[in-house]
Amino acid sequence: MKSYFAILFSAFIFFGFVIYFSFKIDNKLSEYKDIKEDIAKQLNFKERILNGWEWLPGNEIGKSKREYWEKQETKADNVYGFVNRYSIFLILTVVIFVVFNVLFYQYKPIKYNVYGLLMVFSAFAFLFIGLKSPFIEIFAYSRDFTVKFPIDINLNDYPLISMLDLGEWGKIKYNFEATFEGRTYYMYQNKSIVNLLEILYTGGNFIVAIMVGLFSVIFPIVKLTSSIFIIFNPHSKRSQSLFVYIKNLGKWSMADVFIAAIFLSIFAYTSLNVGVETGARTLYGTYYFLLFVLLSIGSGYYINKVLVVQKF
Repeated sequence: MKSYFAILFSAFIFFGFVIYFSFKIDNKLSEYKDIKEDIAKQLNFKERILNGWEWLPGNEIGKSKREYWEKQETKADNVYGFVNRYSIFLILTVVIFVVFNVLFYQYKPIKYNVYGLLMVFSAFAFLFIGLKSPFIEIFAYSRDFTVKFPIDINLNDYPLISMLDLGEWGKIKYNFEATFEGRTYYMYQNKSIVNLLEILYTGGNFIVAIMVGLFSVIFPIVKLTSSIFIIFNPHSKRSQSLFVYIKNLGKWSMADVFIAAIFLSIFAYTSLNVGVETGARTLYGTYYFLLFVLLSIGSGYYINKVLVVQKF
């Protein structure tokens, strides 16, 4: 293990920085989620439509709601800006860790073992934050929602009032119109893979929840842990079995993404109606998880090189 001292020591420092930046990113993404959910709550369809004061002509409530939305959206964008910066720091940490060890081990016999470890450790760095971070937000809202309905009442049709003989004055015709300025939200969701598992489980979709959990959480951890064992023990017979196992299951490693895509597609557009704007935006969780997948694939390449070069 002495030959691996440099990478193990640097990995200890590396994971310290990873944990720190992951903690910062998670906090900021939670803050971002809280702000966006508060916007949707304050501008909720029921909150606005059932507010009798907003129906009064000339009221300023719609204007104040729009100003509130603009202020909170700016705040959310600023918070997301911190996520951008911390993400850059996280990626730079990974790059520095990789470059240092590549330069240190490039001429050593165990260089492929080290390259494989670099891929595995880097994949671990993005796996946790990729699972916990929101990977998509979906929303549905109306812009300047307007309600129109005609008022056509003939007071002369009522016995008591007809005695007053109001004539044409008793006929009331008016086209009422009320506009709820700014956005009126019908739905907003901000979900991570962990949140998706909770929704599926509590919703009774146990089989789908198990499949997503298996391929999103269990299999990646088993694969990366097994990869570390193979790299440190390339001459072990157990390593051969583990490598075959990982290779055979590798083709199923994206099943969770397929399931999540179907679920979110249905979830995002079930409320689609004329005049309702719907959409979805990928968040950092998507990119973290993508980086994990790519690094995991890269680790498999170098594990294969280790087994071939060292004539397993």
